[in-house]
Amino acid sequence: MLHPDIWHDATVEAARTAGGVVPVGPWTLHLPRVFGFCGGVMNAVRSLAGALNDVPASHDGTPAGQVWLLGEIIHNETVNAWFRAAGVRLIPEPEIGGVLERVRQGDRVVIPAFGIPLPLEERLRAAAPILGFSLIDTSCHDVRRIWDFTAQHAATGATVIVHGKPDHPETRATLSRALTPANAVILLPGAEEVATLAAAVARGDAARLPAECIWQAECLDWSNLALVHQTTLLREEVEQVETALAAAVLSRGGRLSRDAGICRATQDRQDAALELCRTGCACFLVVGSFASNNTARLHRLAARFAPTYFVSDATALSPQRIRHFDLETRRQRDTRRWLPASGAIGILAGASCPPSDIGGILRRFQELARG
Repeated sequence: MLHPDIWHDATVEAARTAGGVVPVGPWTLHLPRVFGFCGGVMNAVRSLAGALNDVPASHDGTPAGQVWLLGEIIHNETVNAWFRAAGVRLIPEPEIGGVLERVRQGDRVVIPAFGIPLPLEERLRAAAPILGFSLIDTSCHDVRRIWDFTAQHAATGATVIVHGKPDHPETRATLSRALTPANAVILLPGAEEVATLAAAVARGDAARLPAECIWQAECLDWSNLALVHQTTLLREEVEQVETALAAAVLSRGGRLSRDAGICRATQDRQDAALELCRTGCACFLVVGSFASNNTARLHRLAARFAPTYFVSDATALSPQRIRHFDLETRRQRDTRRWLPASGAIGILAGASCPPSDIGGILRRFQELARG
């Protein structure tokens, strides 16, 4: 039975038992009350491992089928690299539309936690019984809740506003479910653009909105709007967008329907991170994939309180320097004299960060303390 060791870590479990406080030499490491893998991520990872376990063996003992993953299972390189090494055939997200040209009878095709565009999902569900492959859907239930809300309001002719990063697979999957022949869709790429959109709503005029943000402009209905968010945004960004658009809609007597916003797991991790940030740590390490949106949000939150470094794993840390990701330049860089001589250090990790990477950070501090 294939069982990834990335989702169990004895050092992390000991830290949880100790209430998230880990004395290490001159430092005290602090973990928030909630961190790391959420239930949706754990379900996706376990489902993919189960798909590998279920592949039958041929007469010579080799697998009798392939496991195809439609993009990354989650945004974490440790996890995706583990599954690649275990035999999963990961198709890069821009190429997933061609999966039916590769799949064979007996194969497994896995939809990742972010989901996939609706037309492709429908094609796969129709083709699975004909071609004889199994389709395994690991998409997060919070994401599917967003899709249900989106489809419901699109069917009424509402103009659906999708607030999310345009290049994120979750956003693209939501956009694919937002448009019918009788409604329009507006993409809001970030909270910083909300003032422009609110002004357009108040005027009932899309002339100043970027063309790439509007689908089927002739169907725009400014009096009936439905707003959905990417599930991994900061809560305050969600609230900022909702407040601005609600005021704009109210000014013209229209209606704004709103989904519940970010997922519970993301919100819980943000709340726990904020509690830790307010305790007065000398610095923070945010651990996870640089492509992870919810992890980047934790960095932005912590950076308001103390020097904060976004790292992928324990190899980034040395006594003289730390190699970390700069969110503004989107590049890694080195910072010297980063390590406090003593005091409290906060360790934050997003919903896609495996326990093995968090444990690696804790063990690296033990090495630093030994000199």
